[in-house]
Amino acid sequence: MNCRKIFWLPLFFYISIFATENQSDTTKTILDSLDYSADKIIYELGKNRINLIGNSEIHYKNSFIKSDSILIDTKNRIAISEGESELFDGDEIIFGASLFYDIESNEGMLLQGKTKFEDGFYSGNKIRKVGDRIFDIDNAKYTTCELDASHYYIYSPKFRVFLNDKIVGRPVILYVNHFPIFALPFASFPIKKERHSGFLLPEPGYSKSEGKFLKDLSYFQIFGDYADVLFSLDILELTGLEFNLKGRYLKRYVLNGNVNSRFLYYHNQSPENYTIRWTINTFHKHTLSPFSNLTIKADFVSDADVRETSEDKEIRMDQDLHSYLYYSFRKQNKNFNATIDYKKDLTEDDDRTFYSKLYFSKKAGYHNFNIYGDFKHFSDNDEITMNLPSASFRLYQKRISQFFDKEKEEFQNWWDDFYFSYSGDLIHKAEINKKSPNFEEFFYHDTYSNGDFITEHREGVKHEISLKYERKLFDFLSFWQSLNYNEIWADKDTVNHKLVRGYDYNTSATLRAPIYGIFNFNAKKLKAIRHIISPKITYTMRPDFSENDRFYTYPVSISSSSKSEKISFSIENKLQAKILDKTEKIKKLNNLFSLNSSFSYDHIAKGDDGKGFSDISHSISIMPVGFLVRNMNLHLSNSFKCKQYFYTLEAKNYSLNTKFSIDGEKNYYDYFPFLKSEEKNLSENDLDEIKKIQKSWKLSSTFSYSKNVENDYYSSGIHNSLRFFLTKNWSVDYGNYYNFKEHKLISQSINIHRDLHCWQIKFSWSKSGDYWSYRFQISAKKLPDLKFRHSERKY
Repeated sequence: MNCRKIFWLPLFFYISIFATENQSDTTKTILDSLDYSADKIIYELGKNRINLIGNSEIHYKNSFIKSDSILIDTKNRIAISEGESELFDGDEIIFGASLFYDIESNEGMLLQGKTKFEDGFYSGNKIRKVGDRIFDIDNAKYTTCELDASHYYIYSPKFRVFLNDKIVGRPVILYVNHFPIFALPFASFPIKKERHSGFLLPEPGYSKSEGKFLKDLSYFQIFGDYADVLFSLDILELTGLEFNLKGRYLKRYVLNGNVNSRFLYYHNQSPENYTIRWTINTFHKHTLSPFSNLTIKADFVSDADVRETSEDKEIRMDQDLHSYLYYSFRKQNKNFNATIDYKKDLTEDDDRTFYSKLYFSKKAGYHNFNIYGDFKHFSDNDEITMNLPSASFRLYQKRISQFFDKEKEEFQNWWDDFYFSYSGDLIHKAEINKKSPNFEEFFYHDTYSNGDFITEHREGVKHEISLKYERKLFDFLSFWQSLNYNEIWADKDTVNHKLVRGYDYNTSATLRAPIYGIFNFNAKKLKAIRHIISPKITYTMRPDFSENDRFYTYPVSISSSSKSEKISFSIENKLQAKILDKTEKIKKLNNLFSLNSSFSYDHIAKGDDGKGFSDISHSISIMPVGFLVRNMNLHLSNSFKCKQYFYTLEAKNYSLNTKFSIDGEKNYYDYFPFLKSEEKNLSENDLDEIKKIQKSWKLSSTFSYSKNVENDYYSSGIHNSLRFFLTKNWSVDYGNYYNFKEHKLISQSINIHRDLHCWQIKFSWSKSGDYWSYRFQISAKKLPDLKFRHSERKY
């Protein structure tokens, strides 16, 4: 046949040809569902064979065979291909030199076969399909490197591959650049995509401080779709054993949590004198209903120094234990929560705090009511403080006219600018300095010893009323005036009068007049700058309430200050801008720069220097800005605070915080790239683009400085970080913190990464104080268990 044609054999024609043959019903069923095509088809009726020649294809159920030529033996129900062959079985594709396929059992064998399953590439002299998603491979090679000359592979005379499960081989040899590295008599390693239970490869090694060791002798166990646990054991020749348990669980919208624990059998080169040390940290959050949540955190250690043995820097620096239980319920305008809290400072032997609280609130419109109680126990001095069931009521600021007309929406009359607010507190507070108080002492009875109280209970009510008038004058001047009145009812005062009453009040008036200045520009990007100056003057008057010093400062308090008439001055400067963004649209930059300054004068209540002017306070903030300079991005942010004496203008204290960063991209060239087949015939210019690779880099520094001029105390330090690429495959990360006051480098770390295509090298080193550690690791990217690691640490 000179011209190429494809003949599809219809089902009725196929049945008519073979109707004279004595075939079983099984054979007819199989062949009836067999479709095939080729450039040329030859039927050998006497031999029960069909020859497909040229671009031959067979389709049977989910299987598909493609080759130069295929022989179908209808009697034995097999297909044999010659030349380059491809077997498609569901989602899997296998390539080979020739193929033997059993049509009835749906099993086959490829000579000189190769295929890709999941992230791995397999090849062998023979690949046989022996079951559903089960393959045997003779003289097998397995790798995750997609190159024809792979950088590494695992070899075995016989592999059995269970797709999406595991590979089993005996023996197995690891080759790197065709050089054998190590061998095992038997090995099984997982190739599942999803997480699954199983043992992980341990890490053998040696270090000066730990001797010979076997680390991460681990087993990973899953529990359904929502939980898993990792058990690991470190066997250390010179220091003992370390057992780790890490568990986690998560069910979306319902619960999530984790548990992390370490148990150390520590003997420090002397097995006779060992200690057992441990640390446990757990977290659990549970959504009980659409309206309620429960959160639990537990944090415990065997001793104060056990955290210093951790490789995690954050854990080593954390010297506080914090455990708590928190329950919350929130529905519409109701809110209830309960807390039990425990804290301990590991740097102090007996510094523990136990705290619990109950809280309920209800909101409605302009008011809020809540009731609460709390309990706190300090273990260092056995002191207990309590707020026994206490309550508060808040009526938020509201126009007085709205009290008479709730539906009123327009406020044009002068009396509509009067506002009223109220808050009331009912408090019962107790302080107990006794290790084992009885019932009366705990709840209501006061006891004394040599004039000092042992247990004391205080009750009080406080009312706060505010009347405010706020109005805009002449369309630019803001004016508001307020009268604030406070009154307390207490169980007693310092001179032991019972059921006492006290009050204070003050009044204030404020004027504020913003001034706007706009400067227009015809620049390409900058269109306008607006300068806002906001001067403000506030007058505050408070009569003499020095007689109120007879009242306790708790549980309710009022002012006991002498007469004061104070004028406060402040001025705020803001710069705002309008620019064009990349899309040529107007973009506003608010608070590009702000400067605030303030001071006050009290001609009655003088300060310590006998003068009425207070210190002058300044604060400057600059909006974080970015610039593009020669393909580099520069980012800068600053803030400055200062306080100075009014009369001499000398600085009293000041602080500065500055953050600077610069980042960009650099081109690297790969002079010997791994080209795909379709890229090998590209032009020289196109190849140059393929060879060019962009990598990002970043440098950042954060500087802080503060000083108190009065006592000459200051602190100063800088955090630096740098990330860059030496070449397209070598990356370096470096960070440090330097304390200028101590002239000392407090901490530093470096991380180096080398990309080796299908492998990677990682090196990390860190030092903080007397602690230092380093780790060197070589690992396959897609087979994280295939690794070599060496580490050392000292603390």
